[in-house]
Amino acid sequence: MWPTIQRDEYLRMADRHLPFWGALVKFVSANKIASVIELGCGVAHLSHLVDQYTGIDTNGEVLRANESFYGHGTWISSDWRNLDPKSLRADLFVASSVIEHCEAFEPLLKWVISLPVLYSVVTFHKGLQDSENIRRDKVPPFFDNFYCRADVERWMRNVDCEWRLYDLPLSRTHLRRRRDSVLVIYRNRKADLSMWLRRAVNVAS
Repeated sequence: MWPTIQRDEYLRMADRHLPFWGALVKFVSANKIASVIELGCGVAHLSHLVDQYTGIDTNGEVLRANESFYGHGTWISSDWRNLDPKSLRADLFVASSVIEHCEAFEPLLKWVISLPVLYSVVTFHKGLQDSENIRRDKVPPFFDNFYCRADVERWMRNVDCEWRLYDLPLSRTHLRRRRDSVLVIYRNRKADLSMWLRRAVNVAS
């Protein structure tokens, strides 16, 4: 069972990841994205930016609050493993701070790659660094220290799709090495990725 957190905690999480959310808002605008599906949507920061928004979360309480607060959108209470990826169509798919709940990253990324969307943006928890010596035991529901950014990068190199992997600084942390790793998968070769590059600490492809 994933923990149920309140709306104010989602807002604090977003504040910690402001460089990512700022770049994502620019990405939506620059690439003329009209529809978004967000896994682990929390308080659905992108819902006011697009005509069609679908939020997916296992936290039914926050979904009901979103429906009441925004007055529009589609809200799905589910785990991603229970959803057929072919049924989820949009310009952009987003999964922020979701993968650390997965004991292995490969099943989720395979699911994401199979989505019929133009763009996918997946972020990794602040503990997922580009280092192979950080693995240590960590109790569920956070598994991200079982693997690292380098593992994800190696796996993606064997996948037939266009992608880039960026590191963005966190807005609030006392540990300099803690950053957001952001995986951008795109089917449109003309995609504008400049907003990630301007903020990136390091880039892999």
